[in-house]
Amino acid sequence: MFCDTGVVRLLAIGAVLLAVVFSAAPAAAQSPAATCEAPLELTGDGRAGSLPLEKGVYTISLADSSRLNCDTARERLRGFLASGDAPLPEPWTVDRATATFTRGETGASGKASFTVRPQTPAADAAAGGGSFLDDLENFALIWLPVIFMGLIAVVLILTLRYMPRTKPQEITPASSESIGWGDVAGVEEAKDELREVVEFLRDPERFRALGATVPKGILLHGPPGTGKTLLAKAVAHESNAKFFAQSASSFVEMFAGLGAARIRRLFRMARKQAPAIVFIDELDAVGATRGNDISGEKDQTLNQLLVELDGFGGGDNLVVIAASNLIDKLDPALLRPGRFDRQIFVTPPDLKGRKQILTVHTAGKPLADDVDLELVARQTSGLTGADLANICNEAAIFAGRDRRGHILTRDFEAALERVVAGMQSRRVITDHEKRLVAYHEAGHALCSELLPSVEKVHRISIIPRGQALGYTLNLPEEDRYLKTKEELMDLLVVLLGGRVTEHLIFGQITTGASDDLKRVHEISRAMVTDYGMGTNLQSKQLPAGDYSMSDATRRMIDEEQQFIADQAHRRAQQMVGAHRPLLEHFARTLLDNEVLERDDIERLVAEHEGAQPAALRLEPLLEGNGRVGG
Repeated sequence: MFCDTGVVRLLAIGAVLLAVVFSAAPAAAQSPAATCEAPLELTGDGRAGSLPLEKGVYTISLADSSRLNCDTARERLRGFLASGDAPLPEPWTVDRATATFTRGETGASGKASFTVRPQTPAADAAAGGGSFLDDLENFALIWLPVIFMGLIAVVLILTLRYMPRTKPQEITPASSESIGWGDVAGVEEAKDELREVVEFLRDPERFRALGATVPKGILLHGPPGTGKTLLAKAVAHESNAKFFAQSASSFVEMFAGLGAARIRRLFRMARKQAPAIVFIDELDAVGATRGNDISGEKDQTLNQLLVELDGFGGGDNLVVIAASNLIDKLDPALLRPGRFDRQIFVTPPDLKGRKQILTVHTAGKPLADDVDLELVARQTSGLTGADLANICNEAAIFAGRDRRGHILTRDFEAALERVVAGMQSRRVITDHEKRLVAYHEAGHALCSELLPSVEKVHRISIIPRGQALGYTLNLPEEDRYLKTKEELMDLLVVLLGGRVTEHLIFGQITTGASDDLKRVHEISRAMVTDYGMGTNLQSKQLPAGDYSMSDATRRMIDEEQQFIADQAHRRAQQMVGAHRPLLEHFARTLLDNEVLERDDIERLVAEHEGAQPAALRLEPLLEGNGRVGG
């Protein structure tokens, strides 16, 4: 049953509300006041004490039917009429204004009263409509609350009935969606870790004989697009286990208790199909640190997930695999051993991994003889497996658009340009703006080529792409994971080269350097607060959210950051001013061709500056005796 606990709970609430309302409705209808059904007809004029009554039909209304019934009131009125204008017998009195006969004094225990009113003829009732409006008012007062509460109960039941059902996705090993180890490339370390789980699910007796148990939970974390979901599917396929996949966001609902019920249902289905693998994608949607949710629904759902991770009851053939991009936000209770025993960091692929990924995604695609996948892999440093798959697909689309039967190298270059820089825009810019963009990009390229530690320029373009009017594409020649202070300073010089060139050539600055300035701020701030690369702040890290930091320290951080940015700005000014001929040649060639490739850039630099020194690398310092210093 879907959400059985929530449905039963809401049905019970609706039944109680309806019972209360319906029990109150008859009570409202059985008031002590009542109108006698049988009227009293007078064949002539008469008097009842001091109250004159004309010929006609009269209706008798009782104030309290428990103390006086209709028959008694009718006989009393006949007796009063028979006595004429004689005073009424005690303790009866009559009020001429309201035609009300009362027995006893106010507050007496036996007090009773009835009122006499002439009955309205049918013609007058149709003309006036007073009786119909009275009946409608009485009906509304009695039954509208009942109808309203009934509608509320119906809406709640229908909401649960037609709420989207998030049934877990089941993928069998033989299905078209199954993925093997050969379909997952570039994450060899993660595959090695998961192969042990596969071996356990395939042959659990071999491990049980040694007293080993399968890890209850495996957490895959890392940047988006690195292949975490593919790894989970590969484990399901290779182990011949049932695979149940569900996103953590489907557990979160506006109704309390539904998320916990869905988690119980997911694990109940998986246990029935054991050996099985439960895969929860985007775990941070429900696994964030508890105490920050106002409604408490996410905390309740997380508590149920923690219980299910602990409550396998000896069922060693059930493995939970989760994926998250934000492991820092997960609750510590999720990360402890016994719940997620293994935490596997899935990193972006290196050069060898990128080549393997390109090989996997180009299988079945007709490649031309000039396509070098290793060269493409070198040009895509830092990209994830999803980016590489997109590049292969975009290259095939470019070839199909040109009606060619093979994918060429230029298709991969165009695809890389589209993925990294964005789609080509058809915006038309003025000649002045075109010259300004050309000099701006020439300034970036000049600083990149003259600084040996910076990644070399692969392409310069003044064709608008995405939100940029032009771009300089720098591609690394190798995978690197550490940067020195000098390398970061050179990068700041390159970023400020465009703004410096604008001011040098045109005598003014524009908004075109907004993204460059944003990156300068981020890098210079990180150099001071995260990497300890300032002048005075070198021995500790200073997080931005540390509220215990003094005002003097914050002022020192700002001064250090400003000093680094100003130093890079001065270096950019000196470099651009000292190599003005090369800058002009870059800009003129760009205005003529709109795009400069790597060969063109090397030719122009060689004409003006000659051969450039090789890129500097971080080498160990040697002492006087030639040994590495400790």
